Amino acid sequence: MQETNAFLEWRRDIAALEENNVKLAITPFEKNIEVWKQLWRVIEKSDLLLQIVDARNPYFYYSQDLDKYIQEMGGDEKEFILCINKADFLSEQLIEHWNQYFLGKGIKHIFFSAKLEQEKLDNEDMIIEEDSDEDFDVDDEEEKEFEPLFDDLKKQIDHENELRDAGIEIKKPKANDEREIKFNTTEIYTRELLIELLNKVAKEKQRNHDKRLFVGTVGYPNVGKSSLINVLCGRKRVGVAAMPGKTKHF
Repeated sequence: MQETNAFLEWRRDIAALEENNVKLAITPFEKNIEVWKQLWRVIEKSDLLLQIVDARNPYFYYSQDLDKYIQEMGGDEKEFILCINKADFLSEQLIEHWNQYFLGKGIKHIFFSAKLEQEKLDNEDMIIEEDSDEDFDVDDEEEKEFEPLFDDLKKQIDHENELRDAGIEIKKPKANDEREIKFNTTEIYTRELLIELLNKVAKEKQRNHDKRLFVGTVGYPNVGKSSLINVLCGRKRVGVAAMPGKTKHF
């Protein structure tokens, strides 16, 4: 009831503005409370929010009001990151320009290209399909060459099992630990790097409580929210179309 009453009051204010300002354009989406509820629920449920903007005009698509609203809703509990998608359209000079601009505004941001990452996934799928058609016959001589490797692997697994049975923790080096993941750089994030970033934020958020990390994507139509989700998942989970507003639901 509070939401509905507040929304009706806002609609009356908008109607008054439209009467006094003929240049003001309000879309049907903005007048639909169900659209707003989608946005409110995503922000309420999410621990990390990626505001997606089009790299060809990031400032036009960036919503400062949305940034403030997220801070009001979650304070330090909610992480907010500006994701500048379609960065493949930008020159190095433009990437440097926008990096310095958002740095000056104190806005945590990253550059990304869902299109480039999707092309990589498509190429990998093609390679897998091509390889899967081939039959790999391993003769006895070649198989003998691999036997020492299998023996070493089996010994390692047996040793680790013995340590676990004795209650000894096994610490293995992680290759990704050596790489420091940074915000606010001119690097165009890959899919793998973005997933590492999400994992890093998840670990920081889960220090004091054990729960899943909810990641929400928000932004104007056609900035690449659906494409980014599909790339992160590694397969098509959301419909993608050139027409704005293809995805109208969670």
